[in-house]
Amino acid sequence: MDHSQHITGVYSTTLAGEALPPLYIFESKAKEENYGLDPAILMGLPTVRGKYGGDVVCTHHSNVAMRPKGSMDISLWEQFNETTHCRLWPRMAEEVERCPHTNRLLRGPLINKTDAGPGRLSGEALSLAFRQKMWEAGMIIMLSIPNGTLVNAKMDQLYAKFQPQCKKSAQRVASLKLAARVAARKAAAWSKTCRRTPSPRTLETKT
Repeated sequence: MDHSQHITGVYSTTLAGEALPPLYIFESKAKEENYGLDPAILMGLPTVRGKYGGDVVCTHHSNVAMRPKGSMDISLWEQFNETTHCRLWPRMAEEVERCPHTNRLLRGPLINKTDAGPGRLSGEALSLAFRQKMWEAGMIIMLSIPNGTLVNAKMDQLYAKFQPQCKKSAQRVASLKLAARVAARKAAAWSKTCRRTPSPRTLETKT
């Protein structure tokens, strides 16, 4: 029986080096109104900490979503921006506003640079309306150039260093799980053998 499932991980970072809450998209064959997720899957998902343009360091949990193919689409992309990026930057504004005494930036636009993957590049009227809505809220969405022979998108460049570490971690976790399964099978086999083996009888002899 095939238990494989397609899962997409969406990772973002700021120029200040702060990681944004990841988004994990799980595959589901159910209809949207019947989406359900086992709470056990949420155990161990990463949390991130950062100021995100504010004055106080806050902790945020990962985001999860479900889609038929386990991948990003237009509606999820828009929802991710509204519920994550807009929420993390309360000082986001269409016009720059600075303190008249210290020239400190008080409010201003947020530049969201993303790759041109599924859900990000669309000429549909609703997508254009969403971009205009984000522009008026203070978010400028910029698409990266497609990966080529000379240059890759920024996040792909960062992922080139992140990917080998993910593979090492996956191999370590897989080795631990395999060792645990082998130990469990050995223990089960030993217990089964002990139940089948009769206890030694005591022989009495008379002289």
